[in-house]
Order: sequence, then structure tokens, then C-alpha cells
Amino acid sequence: KNHTMELYEQQAQNTAATLASQLEAEELDYYYETGTVDERYYEIQRFIFDLVDSTGVQYLYVVRPHDKGVTFLFDSDMEMGEGGDYLAGGYCALGTYIELEGDFAENMDRFLDGEKVDPIVAQDPSFGWLMTAMEPVLHENGAVAGYVMADMDMNGIIKEQKNFLIICGGLLAGLTTVLAAIYLVLARRNLIQPIRQLTQAAQEYEGGNDSLAFRRVKIRGNDELRSLADAFHMMLVEINLNNMEH
Repeated sequence: KNHTMELYEQQAQNTAATLASQLEAEELDYYYETGTVDERYYEIQRFIFDLVDSTGVQYLYVVRPHDKGVTFLFDSDMEMGEGGDYLAGGYCALGTYIELEGDFAENMDRFLDGEKVDPIVAQDPSFGWLMTAMEPVLHENGAVAGYVMADMDMNGIIKEQKNFLIICGGLLAGLTTVLAAIYLVLARRNLIQPIRQLTQAAQEYEGGNDSLAFRRVKIRGNDELRSLADAFHMMLVEINLNNMEH
């Protein structure tokens, strides 16, 4: 899980940094203040579409933090209309404002200061489980002009984890079956068969059919069964000596 999360975080962070490197703080100020689009806006939007197609991120967008939320400047969820204008898709229209919640709201002061923020995993009612990596776009004096946000779909991570667990479970089940079979073979040879030999020898001796039955019992090893067999041998020797004395 940790390895997969690191890969997804790195992928999202790299994508956000790539887009941030193509943005100028002044142009983000312009789009935020005027709410108008131009050819440069379309160029950036097309670049965002290309990044989403080539990197595997779920959503890629640029926002301007202020007050208690953010205003959207660019979003990969926007669609081009018949007249060439970009249409809204959810919260993505230029100038749309949303108030931050959860871990995003807790990091609001850092957003306003233009600081680096670690990836955040959160569940959105509309988009499901997402991991968001963020990269600030700053003026030369350090003032924040916007943040590039790259969302990774956590459902893919969960699916990979489930597949990993299924594979591991299958391997463990197979290994358990093999070990159980080996254990049964060893138990039969080293435990069950010696017990049967001792039981048969005892029955034969008790019936008077074979007084040497215990001598033919061969038990390997130095465990309790070997000690029991040796005790039977000693008992027979003592019985024979006792009979000879009488």
C-alpha cells in the first residue's frame, strides 16, 4: 500500500509541477481579476487536456486561494462548445468559487502563504475518493498567484490492493496445502505407523502368537515413541527373566 501510494503521489506531484512550470503568475492574476479568456487561455487549457491524457491523473485544475476557499481558473473537466467557448463541467468554470472543507480548509493559511502542502486524500460527494497533489505558482516576491491541483483516483489504488491481497491469499492457500500434505505424510510415517506397529505387537504378544513381536518394531528417531518402544523391550526382558527364575 505504501509503495503504491508513493508512486501515485509522485505521479500527481510531477504532473502538477509540469503544469505550474508553464504558468506565469501575472497571467493567473489577469484571469482571476477579469474573468475573461483569450488565446493564451485556450492554449493553457489544451495543454491541461494533453497532460491529463498522457499522465493518468483524474483531474487537473488551477485555483486561486482567497478568503475561506478558492476560485477556479482552469480545469480539465471543461468542454469546448460549438462556438469555441469553454463550457462549465461541475465546479470547473472560470470564476467559480467554492469554500474549502476538511483537510483543505485546515491548510488554508498555508495556501494563502503559498507554501508547499503535502498530498491530501479526501472523499468528494461528486467525485469519490481522490488524492490531490498541489504545486504553488508564486510571484517573485513570494505572493501566491494560484495553485495547480492534480487529482488521482483512489479507486485504482484500492483495486490494486485488492488484487495484491487476492494473489497473496492464493499463494498462501497453496503453500498451506503443500505444507499440510507434507505434515500428514511425515505424521503418518513418524507417528501413526509406529503406533500401529506397537499396537499390533502388543496384540500379538498378548495373544501368545509371537513373543518376539516387539523386537521387530523399528522406530527411528529419539522421541517419546522410541522411548516407549524401548520400555516395552525392557519389560519383555524382565518378564522373560522372571519366568526363567520360576
